[in-house]
Amino acid sequence: MLSNLTRPLVCWAVLLCVVLVQTTAQAAEAPVAPTAAPGGAMLTVDQVAANWQKLNPSQQFIALDQILHAGQFESAEVLLARSHYASETDKQLARFYTGLIRKQQGRTEEAVAIFRELLAAHPDFDRVRLELADTLFATQQDESARHNFELILGSAGSKPDLARTTRAYIDAIDSRRLWDLSSYVSIAPSSNLNQGTDSRVVLVNGMPFTLSDRNVKKSGVGLTFGAQGSGRLPLSDRIDLVGTAGVNARRYSDGEFNDTLVNVSAGPRFRFDWGNFGVYATGERHWFGGEDYHVAGGGLISSLVTLSPQDLVSTDLSCSERQFSSEWRGSDLSGQGGTTCALNTRIEHHFDGATFANVLGGLKHEGSKLTNLDNKGWSAGAGIYRELSMGVSVYLQSIYTKADYEGLFPTMDHARRDQKLETSVNLTKRDFVVFGLAPTLALTYTVNDSNVAFMRYETYGSNLTFTKRF
Repeated sequence: MLSNLTRPLVCWAVLLCVVLVQTTAQAAEAPVAPTAAPGGAMLTVDQVAANWQKLNPSQQFIALDQILHAGQFESAEVLLARSHYASETDKQLARFYTGLIRKQQGRTEEAVAIFRELLAAHPDFDRVRLELADTLFATQQDESARHNFELILGSAGSKPDLARTTRAYIDAIDSRRLWDLSSYVSIAPSSNLNQGTDSRVVLVNGMPFTLSDRNVKKSGVGLTFGAQGSGRLPLSDRIDLVGTAGVNARRYSDGEFNDTLVNVSAGPRFRFDWGNFGVYATGERHWFGGEDYHVAGGGLISSLVTLSPQDLVSTDLSCSERQFSSEWRGSDLSGQGGTTCALNTRIEHHFDGATFANVLGGLKHEGSKLTNLDNKGWSAGAGIYRELSMGVSVYLQSIYTKADYEGLFPTMDHARRDQKLETSVNLTKRDFVVFGLAPTLALTYTVNDSNVAFMRYETYGSNLTFTKRF
């Protein structure tokens, strides 16, 4: 099965080729917004109207900028209605100015639809994205507005004024809402919902053993759902008390694999010009198969550091004490309890207003009352996000994890060694909007290779959800 670790590399290669082709095509085709009109006397609206047909498209768009700046929205609309453009670029720009007129007229839903339509074809059109983000902000569609402002910030490295303006918007989004609530429901088929092995009979030290049904691979279609809420109590201009609570659940027709996890956290968060830093108490409770599985309590230190408009570093250090049930399905799992600590870091770099990449790394140590379950490991991975034409956004990520266990595995003369590769592809259709949400299809592939035969498995999964971050 170790050879299966190479399968996602093919997916990576194909996607990267698509991204490169799309990036080149969009750079060649994306319309360029007209620059501001040069200094000097401005023509009146009547003079522009009288000479409109004599102006070339570039001059007409500069004149439209001036007319809109003067607040003459109806006049601009009349002039656009008299215009017929031959090139696709000019047609797209005319559509953009129609969106600006709708925005200024207060017809914000129409304006958002026009801006999204243009970005679906040309995600590199930064001026459209800025107008979209501003319109979303004005209508308090904060998640979507923040997503687009973050992309704008990623392309503002050589434009300090734009970077400052964008940060001001993001800060305003963060400060104007004291609470937030979100939820999701999705259908999630899986080829291996219990992470079981492919074979019912495995060899342990050369001896054949027959596994129970619980340990053999099972496929199924599940329903996943959950909710996440957060609240913020400002203590000063720089300090907030932040609390979060969430529940995530998965249900199958076979209730044996039903899964529910509830988590909470609370603590102070300190905000700085360069990012934020928080210290939180955490807790969670886990039910599996309809029965109590484990509870945990601990702490989390989290930081976000902005190195530049294009670069940020996010780091989490968490430790928790876990206690497992002594009566789960008639089994005593209390020996698995112990302290688990993890350090995870994400470095994000934006290449432009439609593309960014992540580099991921982590360290982990799990302790228990049983030496053979104690383990330490590390992980490394990468991800790339790109908004393509035809209204499709794609995020591809792969993470490799290595785990080394300490004690001898039961019935074996060596300790357990695992290596796992998880690859996922998220596809979002930005121009298919239902009640302000866009559909996201997530495809996942996981393969775990182990020197313990019945710990080897692979699984394919998918789920369809709707997102506000588009």
